Amino acid sequence: MNARRPCRSCPWRMSTPRRGFPGGIIDASELTKMVRGEGLTAMQCHCTPDTSPEVCVGFAMQVGWLSPAYRLAVCLGLVEPEGLETDEELHTVESLLLTHGGVTSPEA
Repeated sequence: MNARRPCRSCPWRMSTPRRGFPGGIIDASELTKMVRGEGLTAMQCHCTPDTSPEVCVGFAMQVGWLSPAYRLAVCLGLVEPEGLETDEELHTVESLLLTHGGVTSPEA
């Protein structure tokens, strides 16, 4: 994780309007799995390409240690949790889902 602050269009930022980030909607079921520790995935930054994904800084700041995938990435040296900062309020998981949540998978 190279970024130290949530990107300008991070869905975790309270100032990001509905659908105001790449993709425009959070898959509620996938985020819930990440928070509950079901599987080994962490939320990818919407501004990073799939070919070189990075962990979302907002996710790291708000969920981070709850996520087994995040903890494993820290232990493996793939993520450095020190020095993350923001100059504005971030959503909680609940307010993020209320603002940007939806289910985008066909199984839902």
